[in-house]
Amino acid sequence: MRPSSISVSIVQLLRAVKRMEHGMRSIGLPRFLARLPVGCLCWYYCKLLDEKIVRIGRIGEKIRRWRGALQEMGREGPARTELIDMDKGLHADLESTRKVLWELREVCLDVARMFERLGVSSAGLLRRQHIFLRVLEESYASAGMMQELLAMHDKVAIALLQQQRPPPQAQPQPQGV
Repeated sequence: MRPSSISVSIVQLLRAVKRMEHGMRSIGLPRFLARLPVGCLCWYYCKLLDEKIVRIGRIGEKIRRWRGALQEMGREGPARTELIDMDKGLHADLESTRKVLWELREVCLDVARMFERLGVSSAGLLRRQHIFLRVLEESYASAGMMQELLAMHDKVAIALLQQQRPPPQAQPQPQGV
C-alpha cells in the first residue's frame, strides 16, 4: 500500500525540522534554542488537534442524532416506511465518512511517531492525541452503527410496504371462441 500524501508531507516536515535543528546547533546555539522549531511544531500541532477534536466531535454528534431520529422513525406507524435508502447513497456517504475518519486516525498515529522520533515528550500533546483518537474511534463506530441501523430500517420498511400492497388481481382469461 502506498503511503498517503499526508504521511509523505509529515516525513518531509520531519527532515526539514531536523535539518533546521542541526543547523542551529552547528552555529553554536544552545540545545534549548535549537529545539525551538520542534517546540513550535508541537504547539502548532496541539492547536490543530484542538480544532479537529471539536470538528470531529460535531460530526459524531450529528451521526448520533441521525441515528436517534432513524430509531424513532422505526417505532412510529407511517414513519416506519419512510426514508428508504434505495440507491444506497446514504450508506455510501457513511462509508466514505468512516474511511476518512480511519485515514485521520492513521495520520494522527504517524504524527505521534514523528514527534517520538524527534524526541518530543509533551503531556499536553499526548493528552490531545488520546482525546482525538477516542473521538475519531467513537465517530467511526457510530457511523458503522448508523449503517447497520439504516440497512435494518430499509429491510423492515420494504417488508411492510410489500405487506401493504394489495395482491395482484387475476386477469380474466379470454374464453375460447
